[in-house]
Amino acid sequence: MKKKFWCRIFLALLLCCSLVVSSQRVFATSSGLNLLVSPLLPDNQLTAKVNYFDLLLKKEEEQTVTVVLNNPTDQDRVVAIEVNPATTTYNGTVEYEDKEPNEDLVPFNICDAVEVEERIELPANQTIDVPVTIKMPDVAFDGVVAGGLKLREITEETAKTETSAESTDKATDDRTDVTTEDSTTESTFAEESRESVVTNTYTYVIALLLSQNKAAVAPEITLGGMSLKNVKNQDAISLELVNEANAYAQDVRVEATISLEGGDESFTSEQSNMKIAPASIFNYPVEVESDLLAGDYLVETIVYSEKAKDGAYEASDGERYIYRFELSQTFTLDERIIQGNSDAGSFIPKNHNWMYWVGFVSLAGSFAGVAFYLQHKKLGAN
Repeated sequence: MKKKFWCRIFLALLLCCSLVVSSQRVFATSSGLNLLVSPLLPDNQLTAKVNYFDLLLKKEEEQTVTVVLNNPTDQDRVVAIEVNPATTTYNGTVEYEDKEPNEDLVPFNICDAVEVEERIELPANQTIDVPVTIKMPDVAFDGVVAGGLKLREITEETAKTETSAESTDKATDDRTDVTTEDSTTESTFAEESRESVVTNTYTYVIALLLSQNKAAVAPEITLGGMSLKNVKNQDAISLELVNEANAYAQDVRVEATISLEGGDESFTSEQSNMKIAPASIFNYPVEVESDLLAGDYLVETIVYSEKAKDGAYEASDGERYIYRFELSQTFTLDERIIQGNSDAGSFIPKNHNWMYWVGFVSLAGSFAGVAFYLQHKKLGAN
């Protein structure tokens, strides 16, 4: 009898777990892709057998390349296309989103050099060629100017969302990684794939790299300013790591120490396997584990890039790298800045994962109580 009783309890807990896990699913699942996207690589492609454009063009040269769209479904599709620059996220990935590039770093804004139709109607079971025109400006540079073509399927739901938003407003060779995912995430033919909040849509990004010569360019990392931020509901000192070169910084490892001069307070952070886009700023967060004190702070940072077995520099994790940058800077933190950061942090959404566990415990208690009651009722009847 006891075995049956505990089996019922176990099944009840198992059911609770399944309910909690299923309640945390954010995205819709899909059994297949709505669109097939493929770039046709031209003769002046620098890197062969890849799913992105890596083009060699002269100053003021114009070229039209082709992106093939295939709709294998029985429904008509509408695709929105936009050109975006390559930027670096705070967690060390490269994304191709609608952001302004740093004009002091990039040779030119790639969005101004590329023309493509913004809206494409794709009939059911049809394949069409989408022309993309690149006009290299009269600006000389070495290295690469990086951006991406973002293709997004427009559905009725996304159209309603966009309309609502508008109404609210009015009132290498190893340079890229190739990833393909379904509607639950962003599908990226680019430097990185990044999970995106998309509702019933498919998003593809094809990286677009423009060069004027084949000169090898090394990354050049410098330390800009510092600021206080709230990252994932955690106070952090953000270090502005600037890649001043027109080259990707690959396999980036950061070892940072921030210490209060004349005091015992210090914060450290180490992180590996990151990337920094060409001519971009990487706001690297160093988490603050205790209350900040006003005073003068010293920032000491070592940035490594590009792993190699015969690399000249060995990091603290034992890996060897080709490039190493030792950076240091001091900054003053006064009480007003500290209070301002606390106030700003209060606007960051809190983590609500605890609510799932409260629900789990409540459901588990309810099922256990019912099982216990039924068991004793049966014993009383016997």
